[in-house]
Amino acid sequence: GRQNLSTPAADVKGTLSFFPVSQTLTFDPKTNYTAGIVIHSGTRQVIGADVLIHFDPKMVVIDPKVSAGTVFEQSPISKVDNTAGTITLGFLNFQPRVADGILATFKYKVKGVGNARFWFDYDPGSKTDSNIVDKNQEDILANIDNAFYTFK
Repeated sequence: GRQNLSTPAADVKGTLSFFPVSQTLTFDPKTNYTAGIVIHSGTRQVIGADVLIHFDPKMVVIDPKVSAGTVFEQSPISKVDNTAGTITLGFLNFQPRVADGILATFKYKVKGVGNARFWFDYDPGSKTDSNIVDKNQEDILANIDNAFYTFK
């Protein structure tokens, strides 16, 4: 008999990452540094994303104006809390589509020499953390890449 060598396309799940993921920079208290948030929904068409980011407010001050990319049609939630050390973002599509690219960018200042970390609040299966929601209302977020920046 004949063997079927065709395999179904892999059902690639979603990823959230920072851009760049790591870097070493020269500390300057006046400089506005920039970081990007990148989304990949793989093969899935998505209708929304919730992004919760943590940072150390003793090290970093985030500019409250976060710039949304063009991956989603709307970004109704954008909140920076420099006391708690959180960034909360929400994105919507009215028509489901593959999400691949820069979700948002933010500017920040650093308070001194040392390490600045940005990390996603992500717990697989949780509905109250970072999520990428496909057209079937399923959370497809499966991978995250957190950021680690060194300032010298």
